[in-house]
Amino acid sequence: MSLEEEKKAQRLHYKRQHYHQNKHLKDRVYGSLSRAEFREINLIAKANNRTVFQQIWLESCAFRKQQNVPSKELEKVLHDLYRQLRGMANNINQLTRKSNAIGRLVEKHQTKKQLQEVEQFLQDFVRDPLGKYRQ
Repeated sequence: MSLEEEKKAQRLHYKRQHYHQNKHLKDRVYGSLSRAEFREINLIAKANNRTVFQQIWLESCAFRKQQNVPSKELEKVLHDLYRQLRGMANNINQLTRKSNAIGRLVEKHQTKKQLQEVEQFLQDFVRDPLGKYRQ
């Protein structure tokens, strides 16, 4: 037996041993897809920079939670939305701290403006979630 074949046999032995020692830690699921199903999932996965397995895993998790799998585009929009809302909330929080520190509402106009911006931002998002990201 050559050195390469011996290493290959050792690697196979290790993999089998590892599998048998750890098979109780994870349940495995096996299945088959038709060519058409595979192509369809593969197209979706590629469009979102995922592997076929990642796409199937995300879809199964979403189905279990009765949710939708967001596209990469929507994930970016939601991330930006979260970041912008966090900034707006921080501004409002700073105004509130100032007001509490001196015992009266400071910068009443600015506080009202910030709250209106948050409300408008959320209304725009609900109307058209992809908004400025739409191509």
